[in-house]
Amino acid sequence: MNTKEARRIEVYVEAKLGVKIPAETANEVLEYTMRKLRVIGRPESYLPVLYENELRDYFMRTAINLKGEKRSCARSAEAIPA
Repeated sequence: MNTKEARRIEVYVEAKLGVKIPAETANEVLEYTMRKLRVIGRPESYLPVLYENELRDYFMRTAINLKGEKRSCARSAEAIPA
């Protein structure tokens, strides 16, 4: 997968999720995806599909973690006596 194809996938995911993907995050996810591709033993032709999926998953996990942290903060604030 070349840089142009990776960027096309990033733009697609940005539009689909309504987020801006920082270059550093995109690079980290791409490196992770390439390692995962080797571990699962899939051919390099599968990289674009896996990269798109991993980008979406990264932001979905981030959103889930943020919701959990907000709930945790709210519970902590409720537990503090006035």
